[in-house]
Amino acid sequence: MAEVDLRHVLLDLLPSSDMTERCRELRIHHHLEKIIPDLWAINAVIRDATMRAGTQPDVEMWMADAGAAIADVQNLLDRILEWPGRAAAPSNPLLRSCLGIRVAFRLSILQELKEMGRRSKELVRRGSALDLRKEAMDAMDPCDEEYSNVLGKEVVGRDEDRDNIVEILQQNQSSSNGEPFVIEIRDEWSYRSFSSMGKTTVARMIYHHPWVRQHFHHRIWVDVSMDLYSDPVNIGREFARCITGESCDHLRSHQAIWLLVNERLGQRRYLLILNDVYYYDRGMKGKWDELKHKLLRVGGMGSTVIITTNYWRPERVFGCTAYWLDGLSADAWIKLIMREAFIGPAAQDKENTCTINFLRRFAEQQYQTLAGSPLLAKTLGSIFRNTEVLEDLQPTLALINLEIVSYMGKKLPSWMTRRQGYLKHLREIKLVNLRKCERLPPLGQLLGLETIEISGMDSITTVDDAFYGDGDSGGDNNNGR
Repeated sequence: MAEVDLRHVLLDLLPSSDMTERCRELRIHHHLEKIIPDLWAINAVIRDATMRAGTQPDVEMWMADAGAAIADVQNLLDRILEWPGRAAAPSNPLLRSCLGIRVAFRLSILQELKEMGRRSKELVRRGSALDLRKEAMDAMDPCDEEYSNVLGKEVVGRDEDRDNIVEILQQNQSSSNGEPFVIEIRDEWSYRSFSSMGKTTVARMIYHHPWVRQHFHHRIWVDVSMDLYSDPVNIGREFARCITGESCDHLRSHQAIWLLVNERLGQRRYLLILNDVYYYDRGMKGKWDELKHKLLRVGGMGSTVIITTNYWRPERVFGCTAYWLDGLSADAWIKLIMREAFIGPAAQDKENTCTINFLRRFAEQQYQTLAGSPLLAKTLGSIFRNTEVLEDLQPTLALINLEIVSYMGKKLPSWMTRRQGYLKHLREIKLVNLRKCERLPPLGQLLGLETIEISGMDSITTVDDAFYGDGDSGGDNNNGR
């Protein structure tokens, strides 16, 4: 809930033309800008906090405090938007006392902004102390030009799809009917589950592609959700706002919006991305046709619309070119899981990175089942992202080879210390650079072991009888090296 509300604050409320206008009239825009970096810093760690809140009380408390702070920020911004502004300033001298109300309102807002700034900084500090993992793709406005650098570092396995779609756009820059070229990015997976193949991420990559940035005079991103069905004019208003840089809330029809946009846009090309269009059966095609024919027939030749939607038969509605987005390749999917599992404050030094061969095998086994979904890869990887990662990686009974390298936990997982022959088929084990681990596992119980490699376990000071299996050294069955 906190994540949804904060994204609404950061991506909808704060950048709006009305908010900018009100803040300038009240002379509070500089004060408001000071808290925005901390709000983005909070947004960047909410995903990790959500994953950990159920098992870590301190993180759960942080989430509750963050939710309360975000609600207060949204309430304050709503009050700023409701302020009537200069248009309502009194002209009668007898009503000048109203100006005192304006001053008092401004002072009240400034005081609240100061307090919210303090609370935001405290949440950032506490999040850092809790080692909440920062999600770089949630740490800044996705439409910011610097976001292209984030995409380049964070996105795995989608360069080919990006380049394929850009090539399609380049091949469709001439239109004889005055309408924009329309392409829809779709996948087969999302209509069957809550997962997705990353259509929005690919659309972001196209938005920031160098050719796209140079070729289109205007790039417009609209998160649509249900607006195409419930309020298609709202899409037009957002389109007009991005073209004009002004609030267009007063425009009530496609015709009024078209007149304004056509005048301002002229023959310049635009790229409009309609993201996450929610499908509703009745009347959807008619609403799309109305939007396309009455509003989007503006701009120069080569103007383009990209649509992402979870509807599995969008050709019935949009009737446009489609690009099918498949799951990630096995290598890319496994790479994403491993990166998500082994990243964080303890993993920034390569020596502290935990690499475990059976996590990779586990990922390989799950690849076909989860169809290469990047969202599920990140979710699955984040489950294992902590010093207790081994506890959750219980291997199968048939495990033959086990290798644990640079694990930073103090205790080995419980399944390694069982004495019921759990790993009875194990033939080879390597424990390397487990520098914080305080106790060796009872390897003497594993009668089938043929090869043991142990090194870099700096915290081990003594070897007790349990290591040998209740006093049995097991030397005849083991070849240590």
